[in-house]
Amino acid sequence: MAEIRIGGAGRETLLVDVIARERPQATDSEDGNWLQAVVQVHVGGFDGRTAGALRAEEFVIFRDELAALHHSLRGTATLRTMEGWLTIQMAGDGRGHVELAGQLHDRPGSENRLVFHLDVDQTHLPHVLAGLDDVVTRFRARRSD
Repeated sequence: MAEIRIGGAGRETLLVDVIARERPQATDSEDGNWLQAVVQVHVGGFDGRTAGALRAEEFVIFRDELAALHHSLRGTATLRTMEGWLTIQMAGDGRGHVELAGQLHDRPGSENRLVFHLDVDQTHLPHVLAGLDDVVTRFRARRSD
């Protein structure tokens, strides 16, 4: 299991626990890159938790975009799942403030969703990047030959 935590240790947090490959025996990119994850959101008076599948490549793209945001403190980094059940967009204002806007659906295609916002600053980004590095290392994206 690998964990990505965004936000503080208190009530305002987003946690993505990547548990395992959905099809560990698959070695190709089509089937072998699906990962099982549990997402928890704690914002204000709301708590949300659901499980779903993400692609290994989605984490690589998000990590690379977040690394660029961390370097310049400007721009956006987006994690958007293929099935549309989770979206996270982090936007930097160039002065160290980062706003996270997200949506979490209880299942792909569902109209039930939690829309949330978190305010973080640049000091949180190295910890988020370390979590993403752990995910992309443990669950390397598989390529088809």
